[in-house]
Amino acid sequence: MKLVQGPSAHAPLYTFLGEADGEETVWSASDLDVRARRIASALRERGAQGERVLLLYPPGLDYIAGFFGCLYAGAVAVPAYPPDPMRL
Repeated sequence: MKLVQGPSAHAPLYTFLGEADGEETVWSASDLDVRARRIASALRERGAQGERVLLLYPPGLDYIAGFFGCLYAGAVAVPAYPPDPMRL
């Protein structure tokens, strides 16, 4: 599976605005692909293929990379919102 190939792979695909600071983060399909493949590699090394993987990410680009990383690794992504540290 490859997200995008060719010249469009380097065009901005996702833009995320941080909640606290309003900082803008932009990823191309190529950026996302590289991050997702790193995650997939780490998951495969840990034997996660065919297993459920809990994704405890706040909303943002890291969540998207983790989700695609699970798909690349053949794992089942189980998204959940991380707990609020103030309520622990």
